[in-house]
Amino acid sequence: MSPGRTPEDFYDGLSPRYDEAILRCVPRYAEMLWAVLRYIPDDLEPKRILDLGVGSGNLSAAVLDRYPGAALTGVDVSKEMLALARRRLPTERLALVQRDFRHLGFDDGCFDLVVSSISIHHVSDDEKRALFRELHRLLRPRGVLAYSDQFCGATEETYAKHIERWREESFALGASEDEWTTWMAHQEEHDRHAPLADQMGWLREAGFTGIDCPWRYLLWTVLVGRR
Repeated sequence: MSPGRTPEDFYDGLSPRYDEAILRCVPRYAEMLWAVLRYIPDDLEPKRILDLGVGSGNLSAAVLDRYPGAALTGVDVSKEMLALARRRLPTERLALVQRDFRHLGFDDGCFDLVVSSISIHHVSDDEKRALFRELHRLLRPRGVLAYSDQFCGATEETYAKHIERWREESFALGASEDEWTTWMAHQEEHDRHAPLADQMGWLREAGFTGIDCPWRYLLWTVLVGRR
């Protein structure tokens, strides 16, 4: 990966093989997406859903399947990933927007549910705090935020063990040395992992309630909260 390459460049280049690569490089990926959906409160009946970092549409497809009466807005910085999502998702219930989700610009209370998968770690800690405040503003009262992401450990030792176990599992799933090196170069340049306790605190600070961590494996963590 060349110095200064942006996340948009990385995902544009990865897009033709994204779904294959994600299964090799994210252990328990399907289980993680299941957890995001499973722990959305049962009393929520969303009509308007926002997916941050829609990627190729894996999470969006599952959300639209679960909520057949809902429409979804998907935001991603990568034009090529949005093109993949557009080909696989039902266009009559879909709006896709190429945008940095640090600058969303939607109206107050315009969504019932916000979801995201492995995207929020691309912004700094201060930007995460600002994003959580923005998402609180975008949700209607009793709306829900449910997201999965990569988190670091509470200590450097735990974090290092997460990375090592991640490497072992990725190779067992079929990742090559070149593929692993590419992921780690991207992580070094662009990923900003934060501890679980910090992110839960930032969500409370933003005004979310009932915050819970219903699923976690190595770096990958699911958090849910209500406005």
